[in-house]
Amino acid sequence: MLSLCFKKAKNHKGSALIEFALVIPVFLTILLATYELGLMLTIKNGLFRGLYMGSRIGITGNGSPSLTVAVNNAINSNFRLFSAGTLGNLTVTINNYSSLTNLLANTSPTSGVGGTGVYVLYSASYTYNTITPMLRPIFGNSVVITESISVRNELY
Repeated sequence: MLSLCFKKAKNHKGSALIEFALVIPVFLTILLATYELGLMLTIKNGLFRGLYMGSRIGITGNGSPSLTVAVNNAINSNFRLFSAGTLGNLTVTINNYSSLTNLLANTSPTSGVGGTGVYVLYSASYTYNTITPMLRPIFGNSVVITESISVRNELY
């Protein structure tokens, strides 16, 4: 009887399938989390690139209302490259400040790119909806990704 128990214990058929079934959920979770984080970082880089390119246009402009539209178009078109073409969750705010002290204290902002010599804060936020349901307990249903850049307009 004891030899029969040892004989059955030596049979390893199907053990690889059981090990695979135990390991694959952990492996897929790590793989999808890596993909999700990479996608979030790509979107954050896209936000920065869009703000950077938009601020380059705004820094040398003349403060006209059409300049604000041109800056917004530059931000949107550059961000679209990184976000697979979706702009529905993108919010861009452009505020200008008369002095660096006001910018740092975030007091007395005026909307728009402003005029010559003012400090401008370009901010963008994007609401990213998570893709994988098993990661929603970690990230939640959506993550707000924000980026900002501040510049001083050139004297023009």
